[in-house]
Amino acid sequence: MRMGKTSMRVLVIVMSAMLLIAGCRSSDGASDAKGTPGQAGTSAANASATPAGDQKAPVKLKLAHGWTGEVPMAAAFEPAVERFIAENNYITLTVETAPGNGIREKIVTEMAANAPPDVFLHWGVRDTANYIVNDRLADLTDLIAQDPEMQGRYIDNAYVSSTYQNRIYGLPIEAYMMTFLVNERMFQEHGVKIPETFGELKEAVTAFKKKNLVPIAANDGTTRAMLTNLADQVYGDSLNDKLAGKEPYGQGLTRVAQLANELIELGAFPKGMETMGTLQALEMFNAEMAPMYFQHSWTLGNIGKEIIDQVRVIPFPKIEEAQQPYLTAGVGYFVYISKQAYADEQKREAAWKLAKYLAGPEVGKDLEEIAGNPSPVKLERGAGIHPVLAKALELRDSGKVKVFPDHNDLLSSEASAAYNDLKTRLYLKDITPDQYAQRFQQAISTHPNKAFE
Repeated sequence: MRMGKTSMRVLVIVMSAMLLIAGCRSSDGASDAKGTPGQAGTSAANASATPAGDQKAPVKLKLAHGWTGEVPMAAAFEPAVERFIAENNYITLTVETAPGNGIREKIVTEMAANAPPDVFLHWGVRDTANYIVNDRLADLTDLIAQDPEMQGRYIDNAYVSSTYQNRIYGLPIEAYMMTFLVNERMFQEHGVKIPETFGELKEAVTAFKKKNLVPIAANDGTTRAMLTNLADQVYGDSLNDKLAGKEPYGQGLTRVAQLANELIELGAFPKGMETMGTLQALEMFNAEMAPMYFQHSWTLGNIGKEIIDQVRVIPFPKIEEAQQPYLTAGVGYFVYISKQAYADEQKREAAWKLAKYLAGPEVGKDLEEIAGNPSPVKLERGAGIHPVLAKALELRDSGKVKVFPDHNDLLSSEASAAYNDLKTRLYLKDITPDQYAQRFQQAISTHPNKAFE
């Protein structure tokens, strides 16, 4: 049964008579009304319906998330929430949804009204820094450190984007990669070499343009993915301090914009891509109107079944001076607990249990197998994993690419807004590569990310 898209409320009242039916308590079934965090479950297997003899006091929670509707993650996430409700009969859970980016506006509104959800899904501290500064989010650092179930659960650096001044505020729920996909059949059919270098990419773009095809299925987010990857290649390991505003970019940033501009001038992308939805761009790739696609990995679950076998995941082509190709990858989405819920000892236990479950192995496995979306949880992956996701993870973990996170995750919200505006204006040729570089540097200098202080 699918959960309602706007709200869901499940209320289970455990009658006192059930205690009589259940019989005597077992010797190790002492009640834990306070809910020690280390005893909370992390999956359906160990978060099963609370036995009557182990009854906890009823508690009400509100969960808010954007993984609903046509978002690929909904197919895995919404049933997982239903399971949690069914298996934790002492928790009355109200679920509120706002598809996609709508969750941002919803959280802003509820925070302003001092009525935040107890648990919610959101991006990293770039978007939640104001809530942290204003003491609206629970600091989870100590809960994580004290809970044995959390030790070694996630991939390396999973907490980077939910850490503010060395304190952790969110549990990782979604890993990501910026994946460059090619349709091998189309390359073979048209006699075009699959590109390994940036020069070969330009040659492929030119060849497919002559065939009246859109070379790269893309939308506005593709421009950011491209600029990120090129900057990684130009700057390498020195990039962290530049993104944090600790040292200037220099002329390399102009070169990055010039390289991106070369693809724009060749007509590599569809007209009007700045207004195109992500899944609209993917549909061009699915329909074989474009032989290449460069986007966020959350779209992998929507790769057309008819073309899955001919889709290959490759590194974004390497510029000549780069030592090796880069893959943009990290963790960008998290589960948060409000400070209000944390301050209530009874709610704290239930909220922690819910957060751990949502950011745990069972949900992580479903996200990968059902939605084709990478999980930050260390999982034993088998044949059930989505085939294109399996290819992307194989590349990420192959040692053939260097991995660096999305620059947007390392910027302040103000610098990020400037970045997103500038990359669109660069695509529209409203600004020159040099103006892009100067204004991006100015945005970082004026609004450094205080999370790294």
